[in-house]
Parts: sequence; C-alpha cells; structure tokens
Amino acid sequence: RILHSSIGTASLLVGLHHMVHILILHGFCDSIKKSTIVFTGILHALVGVFGVRRLNFRNEREAARNAMFWPAPIQNSWLASASVTEWGLGSKALLSMFSLPFAAFTIFNLGLTLWQLSEIKTKTGKSSKTKDTIWFEDSMK
Repeated sequence: RILHSSIGTASLLVGLHHMVHILILHGFCDSIKKSTIVFTGILHALVGVFGVRRLNFRNEREAARNAMFWPAPIQNSWLASASVTEWGLGSKALLSMFSLPFAAFTIFNLGLTLWQLSEIKTKTGKSSKTKDTIWFEDSMK
C-alpha cells in the first residue's frame, strides 16, 4: 500500500511538472527527451498496475467503475508508445507508427475504449445497476 501510494504520488507530481512545463514555462512545441517519455510512461503504467489489485471484480454494481480502471496500464502504455513514434519524436522515433505491431496495439486500444464506453452505457444510470451512480436522481426538476 505504501509503495502504491508512493508511486501514485510520484505520478501526480510528474504530471504536474509536465503541465507547468508545457502550459506555463515553455509551450507545446518544445521537445521532450526520449528517456523522459519512457520513464513517464513506465511510471504511469505502474500506477495502473498497482491500482488494479484494489478493484472488486465480484461486485456487479462496480462493473462500470472497474471497466474504467483495469485498462489504464494498457492505455498508458499505448500513450507512451505513441509518444516515441514519428508523431512524438519525428525523425528520432524509437517506434514507427506505421508498423504492424503498433497499428495492432492501436486497434486493440480503440476496441478496449469502445468496450469501456459500452460498459458505462449499459451498467450506469440507475442506483440498482451501480454502487455509485454518476447520474442525478432529480435531473428533470
């Protein structure tokens, strides 16, 4: 638990640093070093991996919430991978966005995202379906 909290805090601090760096200090056009991209991707994926063990997969009322959490390490890995392609690094790319493995990983992630959306659509909206509803009970008033 302490390890998960430490990695989670580090992830938040790294994200805050990047946000300040990009939005306030330098802008979107500055390049980020390959090692920073890889380190950040690994860190964010680890946070997701450590968070998965807290999920209660036996409780059907938490299915929509779980659907948003367990794919996070996979999706974070895709984001880090995309950042080291031509899209993120130009001619200095570590991976090609046109390669078959990257394209397959992209298609898999798109499918995973569509599945997540279907879980939210079908398993939320009524307190009988979910533990924590995101919908307001008196939304028509």
